[in-house]
Amino acid sequence: MKRPYYEPRPYDTTLGFSEILDFAAHLHKEVEMVYMLSGSSKASVDGNVYDIQAGDIFLVFPNKIHMYFESKDVKYIICIISPDELPDCTSLFKRFQPECPVLRYDEYSGGMLERMIEIIGDGIRQKTDRGIMLNCIRAFFDMLIEKMRLMPLKKSDGTLVGDVYNYVQENYCNAVTIESLAKHFHISNGYAAHIFSDKLKIGLRKYINALRVNKACDLLKGSEMSVTEIAYACGFDTIRTFNRVFLKEMGVSPRVYRNT
Repeated sequence: MKRPYYEPRPYDTTLGFSEILDFAAHLHKEVEMVYMLSGSSKASVDGNVYDIQAGDIFLVFPNKIHMYFESKDVKYIICIISPDELPDCTSLFKRFQPECPVLRYDEYSGGMLERMIEIIGDGIRQKTDRGIMLNCIRAFFDMLIEKMRLMPLKKSDGTLVGDVYNYVQENYCNAVTIESLAKHFHISNGYAAHIFSDKLKIGLRKYINALRVNKACDLLKGSEMSVTEIAYACGFDTIRTFNRVFLKEMGVSPRVYRNT
């Protein structure tokens, strides 16, 4: 049963295969790379939408809002890694961004970059030593970024968007509204609403409810708390509202979810 929202968590290095690629808008301080083995998906970075097909590489620099949707029959390699683990690229992450985050297969096929992808895939399957895999990942990212067309980072409202996003992440169990966001960040109500509708492609209330349900899923499976206790711990005012929102997001009641 798929969660309604992908909530970033602290990463060491995430590397592996996956077949789920539908995640709502999020950001994190790590670099993220998706190599599409099969299927197709749409992805967005800072509101710009891109198609990803089999063989394509999708690269997200740190602290960029991104999301995945409309995925079909996908299987892919995912790598999420701290910039500190990629010392030859660290300064680039601070000064540049990809002109286009997608590297098409025909732009690198037949070269060492394709060979490195094969080596990484084999390493995942064989559970190769972490140190060896890290060296492979570093070599891969060096080659990948050489292939990407980079452009200087532009000064924009990106910092404010990230700050608003992080604030909601830290406070979604409390009473967060457009009005309270506007007051906290000294912006208009209209601009606070614009950040969610335009940048994050989701309304604030739906965004918060998805975060709360995601937390509730963890507590239902991983704690002995009662359903009522979980409802209030996640920020819902009443158990009735919790049940209604949870059912809408997950398709089952909290009690059914706990017992499945």
